[in-house]
Amino acid sequence: MSLKREYRLKKRKQFLEVYTRGKKFSTNHLVIYFLRGKDEKLFGFTVSRKIGKAVKRNRIKRLLREVVRLRLNSFPENIWYVVNTKKKAKKADFEVLDREIADFLNWINEKDFNSAN
Repeated sequence: MSLKREYRLKKRKQFLEVYTRGKKFSTNHLVIYFLRGKDEKLFGFTVSRKIGKAVKRNRIKRLLREVVRLRLNSFPENIWYVVNTKKKAKKADFEVLDREIADFLNWINEKDFNSAN
């Protein structure tokens, strides 16, 4: 099972808006951009070609979508998220990615970015 399409960012314009107007959080393997003040909770995933060929990139995207799906209720509402991988993510497994997403969730819930602008 994977993250449903209704929870995904689909347009390039949406990704660019998150990059330009949002904030970012960095871990060893991921950079997570987020933009609050939106109508819904949406997620985008990008994996650089530096990671490897399409098979490897798609595998990492599948892992990330699954981590997000399992923790979906922990993400604050009304925020768009874009998860980018660093080159180190090439060797990351599910547990490492899950731990880094958990660190982000602890941080964002601590900071209470879900409150009004």
